[in-house]
Amino acid sequence: MIKKILILLLVLSMRAFGDAHILMYHRIGDSRHPSTNVSVEAFEKQLRFLEDNGYEIVELSRIVEAVRDKRELNDKWVAITIDDAYKSFYENGLPLLKERGYPFTLFVNTQAVERRYGDYMTWKMIEDSSRYGEIGGHSHTHSSMPKIDKQQMREELKLNKKLLEERIGEMRYFAYPYGEYSKEVADEVENLGYKGAFKQVMGAVSTDSNLYTLNRIPMGEKTNLRFFLSMNYLPARWERVDIEGDILKGMKVTLPEEAEKVEVFLSGYGWEWTRVEKSYIRVDKKLLRSRNNIIIRDSKNRYSDYLILR
Repeated sequence: MIKKILILLLVLSMRAFGDAHILMYHRIGDSRHPSTNVSVEAFEKQLRFLEDNGYEIVELSRIVEAVRDKRELNDKWVAITIDDAYKSFYENGLPLLKERGYPFTLFVNTQAVERRYGDYMTWKMIEDSSRYGEIGGHSHTHSSMPKIDKQQMREELKLNKKLLEERIGEMRYFAYPYGEYSKEVADEVENLGYKGAFKQVMGAVSTDSNLYTLNRIPMGEKTNLRFFLSMNYLPARWERVDIEGDILKGMKVTLPEEAEKVEVFLSGYGWEWTRVEKSYIRVDKKLLRSRNNIIIRDSKNRYSDYLILR
């Protein structure tokens, strides 16, 4: 009997290891902006879901450091992040997290704070928030970093970090405005001393994840948390993406051997099953937006993504 119990405990402990998840919020309880808002009631419901289903709200550093050190992640780990430093988070979201003692990371774009825009937190509010969670960088003007002049991009990142560190202390993490990034932007973020950076596209975080393109799940009023938290990380190497004019022809992606067929999502279209032939995935679809996410998933519910900016 004891042997059976030990085996059962071992199996259960092994099942805990997997891929962690990071949630991304903007406004809490500000119905004027429905596309980026989550009502207080929905936010509380989402927190209760995590509690009722055995998830552990962890500091962002716990996930990032596990990725960095190639240590096991736990599929019950969830980190909470908030972008932009809207006042509605301070007034409506922060009290709920404080009440529960949950850690969080708040990414701040500093120009709005410096200019005292009405919808944004003041420096005093940000400093108060830093007593309960971590503060991170989010650029100065919240411009799309890959789309602006290179020198301006570098100055934006440096000024944002400088202003935050003068007020708060060391900045360890950065979130790309709009989730838009390039290798050059990611390299500059790393050169500035950030320990990790985050985009905004659904998916999971694995020990195989890139520290400077970590996935976050964009949260909305009716986000199906059960579905998004079931996502796993697909180890994929994107070797080439072929675009002719405004047509995405396909991409060469090295995938695990068992992924002979994948489902492909392109911004503006739905999901479509496609065969993988010699690591090549054919698409033949028109790019509809200035920011286009390609997401592929396999039959094991593992996801990988690639960003095309035009």
